[in-house]
Amino acid sequence: MQRTTVLLLVGVTLLVGLTAFVSIIRPVNEPVWDDHPLSYWLQIGYGVGMTHGETDREDADRAVRYMGTNALPFLLRELSTSFSYAEYRIWQLSQKQSLVSYSFLYADERRNRVIGAFRALGKTASPALPQIRF
Repeated sequence: MQRTTVLLLVGVTLLVGLTAFVSIIRPVNEPVWDDHPLSYWLQIGYGVGMTHGETDREDADRAVRYMGTNALPFLLRELSTSFSYAEYRIWQLSQKQSLVSYSFLYADERRNRVIGAFRALGKTASPALPQIRF
């Protein structure tokens, strides 16, 4: 029983440490509107399978338009994401316990949300066009 407890504590400690490490090496520089970061607005406004209504899309459009060109660096970074098996595996392991919460989005879902934000920005997003690779 003691060995199991020690192994569980070591595992949880490693998971928390790894999660902290990932968040340190990948800092989030997101613009904020109405006390919510851009990723929040992308989720409620453009998330697939979400049960949010048209008003949430309108609110997200309004937030993205307010952020304007300040949102472009974050949107470009999200647009260039690719699948990370290591991050996916961390997420899978985090699902087996309840101490640490870790969210995971597939790269294509993240890119789809960004496309919704670019639609909301319209011509304001034109400075980002040279950096977008098709």
